[in-house]
Amino acid sequence: MFIGGEDYGGGPIPETTATSALVLQLVGLRGRWKIPVAYFFTDHVKSEMLASVIRDTIHRAYEFGIHVKAVVSDGLAANFKAGQCLGANMATNTTDHSFFVNKFFVMF
Repeated sequence: MFIGGEDYGGGPIPETTATSALVLQLVGLRGRWKIPVAYFFTDHVKSEMLASVIRDTIHRAYEFGIHVKAVVSDGLAANFKAGQCLGANMATNTTDHSFFVNKFFVMF
């Protein structure tokens, strides 16, 4: 078992003990590939931090010529709030749980 603190990179490690890992991966739409691109040790990540991490990952993907078409996650309340932080209007489409933001969809 690994015991360590929360770590979102770039700053001092806080006193909070991490209980899980947040993993971001890119998945091909036309090809059959998956690439984990980031992971963060966390204990209940806040929506604003999650949105920031997603936004940074999307920007970095674009720098490498990868065009993100969708952000997909489970339906936790924090993930819905992160979608709102990314600019999704959650009230516009409540039947299929997909929401358009700028150039990509947020789906649950």
